[in-house]
Amino acid sequence: MNATGSGLPHAGAVRARTRVARRALFLARVGESVHVGGAAALFALVLVLIEGGRTDRLGSALVALLCGGLVAATWAYAHRRTAVEVANRLDRRLGFDGAFATAWEQDGEQRGGALSELLVLRVAREVPGRAAARAVLPQSWPLLAAPFVVGAILAALSSGEDPELAARREHRERVAVELSDLAGASAQSELSFEEENALRSLARSAAALADETAGGGAGEEQDRAELVGELRSLGENLPAGSDLARRLDELAGRLEAAAGPGTGPAAETQAEGSGGTPLARPGADGTMAARETRPGPAAGVGRKPEAAWVDPGSLPPDLLRILDDWNAAPPGDSRR
Repeated sequence: MNATGSGLPHAGAVRARTRVARRALFLARVGESVHVGGAAALFALVLVLIEGGRTDRLGSALVALLCGGLVAATWAYAHRRTAVEVANRLDRRLGFDGAFATAWEQDGEQRGGALSELLVLRVAREVPGRAAARAVLPQSWPLLAAPFVVGAILAALSSGEDPELAARREHRERVAVELSDLAGASAQSELSFEEENALRSLARSAAALADETAGGGAGEEQDRAELVGELRSLGENLPAGSDLARRLDELAGRLEAAAGPGTGPAAETQAEGSGGTPLARPGADGTMAARETRPGPAAGVGRKPEAAWVDPGSLPPDLLRILDDWNAAPPGDSRR
């Protein structure tokens, strides 16, 4: 009782209609996954802006792509449908009250009798392939609009950045770039292996600080102050008057100037002109003397320059007293 001929339903037609509908549903879910994943990626960038980060960084782009990919894959996996589920969906959507699902079951390799084949042919005649594909498609219009809505929010946030905040961030980036250049050209005879590693570590810290909010938070200001102190400490260990020591002190002064409200080109010019905190100066015998702006606990005692290259704050009090007595003793004294 097979009906043959071009365009006429035949045995196996219900299964064929179901396969067409399943492919259409799969393509629709792929489109949904792309749109949902795109919306998730854009929303991740929105969160980056809200937290004070930057969307033009490689890290931000990778995080957004990762979030979008995970959401898209999860959406596609959660909306997988088997052939039986698609047949039941068509039965409900088309109002067959179980006839389509029954015809699908009877349209397998082992068919029933003549009545089963008649049911298959009748259902296949009433449901063309295009009608089956249209009936199974989900209502995806809200999902299709999601990326555009989130993209509009992202565009609004991107154009509304505080100019002072942007100037401060740009100022810190310039400092980080110059410090990175110094670290890249650190094959200098005046640097020991430990000092070279310390300079490279400071360059990485400056780059990380430039990526932060630059909004004046407590944690951010603490990181900035620590970086300034480490830059000046490294400069103190270099020979007096060296170009690298001068550059480190200059960068520390510029970075310190970027903390106040007067950041930007004017503050940078002022910091470059002043040179920041003065460098350590040589003592009478050629050794490095302590900074005048950073006296130690025993600064009032007449300590000679040869012992002042050590940071007084890092020595125990008993050792400081011994050094003070040794420095204060006249020549020929038994304590010397």
